[in-house]
Amino acid sequence: MAVFDRTPSGRYTRQQLSTLTGMPLHCICGRVRSLLDKNRLVVHGETTDPATRKPQELLGLPIVGQGVLF
Repeated sequence: MAVFDRTPSGRYTRQQLSTLTGMPLHCICGRVRSLLDKNRLVVHGETTDPATRKPQELLGLPIVGQGVLF
């Protein structure tokens, strides 16, 4: 969560979070899943990885005051 403290509006993939924190990707994935389940992180869209051409979720902090519409 410290990465998001520095840039609250930042959007990062799991791979980018791994690079920024120095933690292995398998540790990041487990932690992200836990934070998504607790609504501490949300998916804000996706991007395509240039190397693999596969979609990757962009993760960020929830927008304060924005409720669920449906």
